[in-house]
Amino acid sequence: AILPEEEIPFSLAPGGKKVLAGALGIVNLVGALYLGVLLRDPYLIYKVGPGFAFAIKGLFPYLLTYAVGFNAIPFFRNLANRAKNADIEARNYFRTLWASQQSKAGVQRKIKEARRYRPQSRKLTQDKAIYSTAKDLDEQERFRNPDKEKMKAFDQQLIDKQPQPQPGRGARVPEKRRDRTY
Repeated sequence: AILPEEEIPFSLAPGGKKVLAGALGIVNLVGALYLGVLLRDPYLIYKVGPGFAFAIKGLFPYLLTYAVGFNAIPFFRNLANRAKNADIEARNYFRTLWASQQSKAGVQRKIKEARRYRPQSRKLTQDKAIYSTAKDLDEQERFRNPDKEKMKAFDQQLIDKQPQPQPGRGARVPEKRRDRTY
């Protein structure tokens, strides 16, 4: 008994709504293409007025892009879903094949033998845990530095032993020569 992987549906909408959406997409595309033919008419400005004609000409590329996208996006999504569903169908086939092979007596004996050799699982308890997110890192004993005070003292000794610059013995900074042009 296997649990098959479900295929990805194109849409969860009922069939009638999918048909209406497809028809709307076709009407939208045909209407945009027809509008493009109408906009080629040189006398359009005289028929509908210059303001309206220029507004429609300005909006036409966006209307056409929308109409093409409204049809192209579902088309390419359908192609991608078909490829994914073919992969799912192949995985389901191999699951069924392996399930039928597993029911054979020889395979069952091998699985039982392999279970004998698997490492025993260990239960992790709170006292065996190395790190826990329940407490801050500073609060956890295992991550505290026991020599923290010694380290601070050592750092202070290094700071104290650094030579201090003496007055008048600092590094000489060469003066800029004024006779050259840069």
